Amino acid sequence: MVGAGPAGLAAATALARADQPVTVLEARPQAGGWCRTINREGFAFEAGPQSWRTPPGGALDELIAWAGLKSEVRPPSETANRRFVLRRGRLHALPSALPRLLGPRPLLRAMSEVLRPGRPRERETVAAFVRRRFGPELAPLCDAFVSGVFAGDSEQLELASAFPALARAEAEFGSVIRAQQAGGFPPREIGGLRGGLGQLSEALAEDLGPHLRCGFPVEGLLPAGESLPWQLFAGGERFEAERLVLALPSYAAAKLLAPHDPLLGGLLRGIPYAPVAVVSLGFDASAFKEGPPAGFGFLVPRCEGRRLLGCIYVSSLFPDLAPAGKVSLRVLLGGAQDPGAVELSAEVLLETTLREVREILAIREAPQVHHVARLRRAIPQYLPGHGDRVRAIEVATSRWPNLVLIGNAYRGVSLSDTVADAVGSVAPFLD
Repeated sequence: MVGAGPAGLAAATALARADQPVTVLEARPQAGGWCRTINREGFAFEAGPQSWRTPPGGALDELIAWAGLKSEVRPPSETANRRFVLRRGRLHALPSALPRLLGPRPLLRAMSEVLRPGRPRERETVAAFVRRRFGPELAPLCDAFVSGVFAGDSEQLELASAFPALARAEAEFGSVIRAQQAGGFPPREIGGLRGGLGQLSEALAEDLGPHLRCGFPVEGLLPAGESLPWQLFAGGERFEAERLVLALPSYAAAKLLAPHDPLLGGLLRGIPYAPVAVVSLGFDASAFKEGPPAGFGFLVPRCEGRRLLGCIYVSSLFPDLAPAGKVSLRVLLGGAQDPGAVELSAEVLLETTLREVREILAIREAPQVHHVARLRRAIPQYLPGHGDRVRAIEVATSRWPNLVLIGNAYRGVSLSDTVADAVGSVAPFLD
């Protein structure tokens, strides 16, 4: 296996627990990819995902149990259901503020979606779906939501790939509201780990022990043939494998496979990634003129003219990730609609973040600690035609013996979906 991010660790753990021989080669000096925690003066800042939303008893729950961390799982605080959106320079609570934000006639149009049966449209974008089903007035909120999940552009993401539950709701119930009323959306629980999600990566890596080889970037490979295994070259060594799992970003998988399969390499290279800058801030509670912010956080539509995509109130969501009497914020900037933000210096990113957050949250003191991360290829973008592209990748991959591609570039970007897809993809190898 190549790659020890969340997908690679999940797949390797499933194989190891089934007593299947496995060797994982990871280019970086430590496993986990972006799923790691940075500790600064008592603050636990996440480099990657802040939390998860997973079906109860799903693959992620099982993986956490395998890692021996079930007792470390904690739900979010009771304030987590308080979510906000920035409109016209002010924060508005959702969904209670919808009547005020939309106005009576647009609100009536949105609520009448239940009376307009429809069916999914091929390659329809998220924004086009929202306009068709709920009206154009919801476009800014849709844009903010898509920015928060994908750091993407709602006009450029394919609904059926990015948010398949919405497409299924219309296909099965004819209406999103009717699907909600009928229980058509399976419940998902928000959760996190005491001390940060980096614990999961660390525990899984420790369990794999000598089966995990960090600091081994794969420089090339030779495909398997009729009686010949896959051959990989990494760290000055040659490795042989009857089965090969590439748990890599699609562009990295393309680099290894394109010399032997230009078609497959081209398909993989065609999946773009959005750049994201993550600025984590630690304050004393006294820094907030109106008191520490409470809730999940806020999202920012692009029409607000700010570089912020959104902000998570980390210490309100998970109090143990900050010292007592302190406030931890996680701010995202950049994304598909502002790719230049990630190229700003760390100093400019911090300055920009503080200027905009101060205005929104009435902060009167500087942070006591901060961390800036620039992720130039952070989140894959499921553009129109992504579903067709993934099916073509699967067909091309099937022509190679025992080759599997996993990761968040294909069938879901969330941690929960990535883990479920990784474990499911290696299931045929477990017998």
